[in-house]
Amino acid sequence: MRTRHLTSSADGSTVAAGAFEKFVSIWDTNSWSIKSRFQATLDWGGRRLCLSGDGSLCFTASYQDDVLSCYATADGSLRWQRKGFGGIQNLFFSSSKGMLYCGVSQGNCVLLDPVHGMTIRSEPGVKRILDCPFSETRFEDRFHGPLAIGTEKGAQLISRMSFALLDAVFTSHGLCVSESGSCVRLIDVASGQVLWRYDPPDGQHVVELGYDQASDTLLGVQWPYRHGGAKALLQFDSGSGESSLIGDLGIQACTAYVPIRNQIVCGDGTVFSAFTGRVENHDVFGPGLGE
Repeated sequence: MRTRHLTSSADGSTVAAGAFEKFVSIWDTNSWSIKSRFQATLDWGGRRLCLSGDGSLCFTASYQDDVLSCYATADGSLRWQRKGFGGIQNLFFSSSKGMLYCGVSQGNCVLLDPVHGMTIRSEPGVKRILDCPFSETRFEDRFHGPLAIGTEKGAQLISRMSFALLDAVFTSHGLCVSESGSCVRLIDVASGQVLWRYDPPDGQHVVELGYDQASDTLLGVQWPYRHGGAKALLQFDSGSGESSLIGDLGIQACTAYVPIRNQIVCGDGTVFSAFTGRVENHDVFGPGLGE
């Protein structure tokens, strides 16, 4: 089975790996030992695999079957399951709010109680919500018009650089966003002004971002989308945006930044240090589960 989905809990304790055949395995990152493995409702594409902040719950979604499921990571048991969202595209967990955000193709983001699966409310016209862990600020990727960053009192509108957002992460300096076929920008939360901009080489873009507050380190995984090839690990100076090539991650179907531990785990089971780019573990998923 080939790993096609990877995600980490916010506390860095747990990684979930999803195979193309809809099997999910849960891994303890301290020892890289398996905690559970189960068959789940999971489709290729989008971001349909998600963990709770402490890694105790795993959420999966199927676009084709229009099913959202929650499993206990300790044993893989099904906690709850819901249908009828209208095409689930992405799942994100907000540790600061304690909510699960479910973006659907019908044009809204559904906010759910992660323990029981009940709908708290819906945000019309929003694809994705990202809450800032350092303040009450939140970021919205909307279906139409500009991106938005702000609070309930008001928002700063941010012009798009391309048709699709690839990733976004809050830092102590502002909001960092990466867009398809375009640049990486750090945006001031209060004013909406661009503090710095990184332009990848032609035919490449940054598919994933990560941030470590303790070291004030901003990371990016860059991929040559036009012709395919190996992914590269970049490190940005959070203040100036100056970029450095940290290491070659190889040809990978998927990667995930593991917070706190500051590692990059790849679909083939290789684990890299996010600071040095050095390999720290090989084939952690074992035979049959990697690339």
